[in-house]
Amino acid sequence: MTSTAPPDSRSASDVGSSAAEPQTREPRGVRVLVALEVVLAALLILPQLGSRSLGNDESFSVTLVRLPWSKFAHLISDREGNMVLHSLILRAWVSMGTSEVVVRSLSVLCALATIPLLFVLARRLLGTRTALLGGLLLVVNGIFVHFARETRAYAMCMLLVTASTYLFVRGIDRPSRAIWLSYAVCTALVGYSLYLALLVPMAHAATLVFLPKERRPWRRMIEAAGLLFVLLLPLAKLMATGLGGGSAGVSWASGNAGGRAVDKLRTLVPRPVGAVLAIVAIAVVVVAIRELRRRGRFVPSMETWRTMFVPLWLLVPLVLIGVASYFAKPLFVLRYMSFCVPPLAVAIAWLLTRIRRRAVFVVCTVVVVAISAATIPWYYRSHAEDFRSAAHFVSSSGHRGDGVLFVAPFGRMPIEYYLPKSGNPLEPVFPKYPWGTHFEEIVGDVHMNAKQVETGASGFNRVWLVLFHEKPYGKPDPRFAAAERGLSKQFTRTSVRHFDGVTVVRYDRSGNGPS
Repeated sequence: MTSTAPPDSRSASDVGSSAAEPQTREPRGVRVLVALEVVLAALLILPQLGSRSLGNDESFSVTLVRLPWSKFAHLISDREGNMVLHSLILRAWVSMGTSEVVVRSLSVLCALATIPLLFVLARRLLGTRTALLGGLLLVVNGIFVHFARETRAYAMCMLLVTASTYLFVRGIDRPSRAIWLSYAVCTALVGYSLYLALLVPMAHAATLVFLPKERRPWRRMIEAAGLLFVLLLPLAKLMATGLGGGSAGVSWASGNAGGRAVDKLRTLVPRPVGAVLAIVAIAVVVVAIRELRRRGRFVPSMETWRTMFVPLWLLVPLVLIGVASYFAKPLFVLRYMSFCVPPLAVAIAWLLTRIRRRAVFVVCTVVVVAISAATIPWYYRSHAEDFRSAAHFVSSSGHRGDGVLFVAPFGRMPIEYYLPKSGNPLEPVFPKYPWGTHFEEIVGDVHMNAKQVETGASGFNRVWLVLFHEKPYGKPDPRFAAAERGLSKQFTRTSVRHFDGVTVVRYDRSGNGPS
């Protein structure tokens, strides 16, 4: 049986030489297909955008950007510097409103803008068909759709990482000072959008191993590196403060599945032994590359560089995250690795377009797209704490003078977002800060014991206990037990109401039945 041509019509030599040729405008049909991918993404992202309650992290973002400038600046500089770029832009964005649709639309726009930009990048590296398929795989990726619908920095980070990578490739293809300085600025913005995304320029640098020496624009790259260093100096201070204080969103990661796996690995292979093995592995790779070059089996070329670029863009950050997790603190948090989604989509597309038999290519592509698309409903349902319904239930069922206790205390943010701004009958039990105040204390790691709960609840005849994430990573939160012990000394549990991801328990003072 004879085989058909590869689905990507450009040959390897075409891919390797395209950098020297002017980039012609895509045929109208290709532009229409890219536009259809954007439309498909909008159809997957926009439905029910405002019907889902803000999650805990989303409510944190919205609450943070609505603080007075002095408190906002203090929190950013003291402990919440991660995603500072998103926070600054969202702060201006909420001037249009604070509804779920408005605050999430910033991420929607960033996600939609990523699609054509990724196409242009992938086309320059690997050809039109790979670029189109990569865009489709990005659009039907559940992680991509999920973060496009969330009021956090992840969609913005994906856009900026894609833009930074495109500028790097352009800087290699057609070196100019303007391109490389633009690369430095864009890469700095990547870091200000998400700390871990600064691993991406390391992946860019790693690709230079496969680039011919004469194609490396050292002067322009050094200029860009100098500018990038200067631009990242303020971020270095934010990172040192945030990470040193146990914030930046990584202090809890040791409790998830990835963190537990790292702890087990450290038990089996102590870190000093791991350090020796890492040094040996690096030495073996260096020696192997030198030997291959000596024998003429490894010759850097534009073709090789283009072929290896996307795998390195994907794998280098993941490997570095694994190394940092092993030697420092666990960083295996899926959302913090969202910037790997664009290269993953292109890498899978490139593998599919290498299939030479067209029938096999079609079947494999349909299967991959179907599997990827099947994750979207799961992400639609995941992390969907229904704080809106819980807040409406408590505010409508409560009487003036009732107390409300949040476990954990930072769960107050999403509930407070949905409580009525006037006529709210509830008062906080612990901490007893009035509504709309002391955000910086509430968002921290507030400790709670039974005595504090008992004292705080002593002035109420009825308390509404709001619970969520009762067993994070399978381990009971001690604050749940403290809340129940503190309330049980004066109150009797009279009713329980469950919402998605949130439970509301009513406690009446002993001797008083439900009213």
